[in-house]
Amino acid sequence: VGSFRLVRERGRCAAVVCPPPRVCVNAGLDGTRCDCPPGYQDNGDGLCRDIDECARGWDGCSYVVGATCENTVGSYTCKCPEFYAFNTTTRRCDPLEGSPCYANPCRDGRCVALGDTLFSCRCYPPYTFDETTQTCVPTINTPAVSRAPQPDRDESSANAGWLISAAVIAAGLILGALIACSCLGWRRRKRLAET
Repeated sequence: VGSFRLVRERGRCAAVVCPPPRVCVNAGLDGTRCDCPPGYQDNGDGLCRDIDECARGWDGCSYVVGATCENTVGSYTCKCPEFYAFNTTTRRCDPLEGSPCYANPCRDGRCVALGDTLFSCRCYPPYTFDETTQTCVPTINTPAVSRAPQPDRDESSANAGWLISAAVIAAGLILGALIACSCLGWRRRKRLAET
């Protein structure tokens, strides 16, 4: 019974011819209707018009560092800066082979290609650019990049400080997220086992 019903419902649209670019859609008990395909909408005039996903913010390209949205007919594409290509799997701009950023010279930052051989590092906080090594280095005495003993702890617990990676900080900054840090196994200056 189920397969017969499926064939019968698909068969409804087989006999319906919709004006392009409309497509036939099964409308349940009401029969069929001709709808605009994905990426298009009817503005009330009976015509399917392209939706500008970029103008509406539906694209997701704004979450990709360096990418811009480019509207296309019925869809959109994320465009990356010169020397980069958009990776549809990871949804990020990856450096092209042969570009100065391909070898990832800015490990704790974002590499910006300035030409065929020139690049600049935009270091993620709390890193800063070191002119001597031409890399991003941790800022001195930043708790986010070093283990630091917490007050009111004995010497045996000094190694139980906290560490948060620059990648997590960068992701939070890029996505506008709030980042909370906590010491696992600790609550109000006492180990959980002590409470």
